[in-house]
Amino acid sequence: MVNTDTTDFVKNYGDIKEDKSKTNVRAYGAVVNRGHFENHGNIELSDSLNEDASNVEKNDLKKVNAGIIANYHDKDARENTWIVNHGDIKVGTKSSKNVGGFGIYGYNIENYGKDDGTQSTITINKNSYGIYSGDGNVKIQKTKLLVGNDTVLGSPTTTRTTAPATDILKGRETDAAYGVYIGDNSLLSGKNRDVEVSADMDIDRFSYGIVLQNNANADLPGSGATTNVKIGDGLYTLDSKGKVASLTPTSSPTIVLGSNQNAGGQVKSTAPSNPKNEKDPLEQGNAVYYYSADKNSKASSYANVTMNGDYNIAYYTKGSVDNFGTIDLRSQNDLTAGNPDHGYGNLGIVSLNADKPSTNYGTITTGMSDTVNMMYSAGMAAGINIYDKKGQFLRTEDEGYVVNRGKIVVAEEQGIGMFATGSRSKAINYGDIELTKPQSIGMYLDHGATGENYGTITGDASNLKGVVAINGGYIKNYGKIEVKGTGSEGIITDNIDVKTNNTDGSGDLYGGTESSIKYVTSGNPKTTGVGTTITMPGIVPLTKITVDGVDTPIFNVETDLQILEMWLTT
Repeated sequence: MVNTDTTDFVKNYGDIKEDKSKTNVRAYGAVVNRGHFENHGNIELSDSLNEDASNVEKNDLKKVNAGIIANYHDKDARENTWIVNHGDIKVGTKSSKNVGGFGIYGYNIENYGKDDGTQSTITINKNSYGIYSGDGNVKIQKTKLLVGNDTVLGSPTTTRTTAPATDILKGRETDAAYGVYIGDNSLLSGKNRDVEVSADMDIDRFSYGIVLQNNANADLPGSGATTNVKIGDGLYTLDSKGKVASLTPTSSPTIVLGSNQNAGGQVKSTAPSNPKNEKDPLEQGNAVYYYSADKNSKASSYANVTMNGDYNIAYYTKGSVDNFGTIDLRSQNDLTAGNPDHGYGNLGIVSLNADKPSTNYGTITTGMSDTVNMMYSAGMAAGINIYDKKGQFLRTEDEGYVVNRGKIVVAEEQGIGMFATGSRSKAINYGDIELTKPQSIGMYLDHGATGENYGTITGDASNLKGVVAINGGYIKNYGKIEVKGTGSEGIITDNIDVKTNNTDGSGDLYGGTESSIKYVTSGNPKTTGVGTTITMPGIVPLTKITVDGVDTPIFNVETDLQILEMWLTT
């Protein structure tokens, strides 16, 4: 079906299925040149190109399959094409020759449940994208995305637990799948965008649920265009101290990271090697639910996020994220099986924007920390520490700003509630941070970061640290820090001003209470309990849909369909 005018309105109620014996190149379920297309049927396309990845050249990727595609790519594209889908879409198979494709490729896109009232399903096999929007608004409800569909192996490196991926295209680092990809519209309308992704997702290892591309205009003076992201919905209130008093979700998507059960084996947690093996962080997990490289993005999420394996991240943003849902950083497959390893190095909310706070209103439960590779499990983290190959600290990058108004439970040993590093980074707690296992830390303030506590930090176990303020980190305690147990300290710091200004009595500048304050020699890892370093997992998704030099859009529908459009218009 081809639309040729903005006033055209075409509906499809039939199923569209590719004839596997004849077509693998430029197979399109529907093409929208201009106008409105509404789909109620199911669309199923087989593997693009039907070639091994090693044989695929960059020009070949202009020929990949798409379930529904907009074929108008001028600057005003968002004013000319609209796609609404109510059916199931499946692009690609589980074969080694699936080199990618798109479920929906367009601008203004809506995806809803099926006509019988059930969820629609978008199945996204390896190397593929579910929904790509280059501009305009996106609304996804009553939908489930199988991101990877248990086909992604991820790393090309052989590790202890996963065979290497051999189907990686030139220019890519993994065979990852992407659920919803919001492209940069700076060369198109440059206008504000509203994006709702209230969809359930199962996300394979190394794959991404939602990606927002870097907006090229975000750093320009006077650029005010924002991308507002909505995930689920609900109501909440705060008490007089800024802590959540009530929270009632009305729509809460269910998200599972590291959902593989077969390809590469069921995703489980594996303890890091000791001595250190640099391949360990390439193992099970490495999935990300929400990744935003857009500094002007604002997300609000009521999703409930769980995960399996190690080194996963729920939210990673250069803009801001407000979390109203639950995030559990423990490996659920291992908890169910009674295994001793409960997920290493998983992170809840990572902020890389020191001017726009990312805030937790919900509940975050931390997992285990990989102390060997310095990948700690933290409920919230602001900024990144950079190290050389010998593990020596070099600098901080991408300072951030995190706020807790809900609850963070540090449920495993050596976990961290809130972490901040860098002179512009901030961590502020209005809610509750509970330390339940030995050697866990409430707030960790590193390399000049500032923290403020208006809430409570409590725990009863050995060697707990309510707050660590070290390497120039500083804490202002207006609230309550009460940790008990052998070797536990309320505040531990190498900054004498922290001790002087927070000690109860006439010199207390902030009025909070602490079970103890201990001054230590700078950078003493034995005293802090878990060392003074933390790094983030290496997250480098494609900043734009680019494979071996081919940028977005990967293709216009080429000569054959352009001729067809000419026939129809004349």
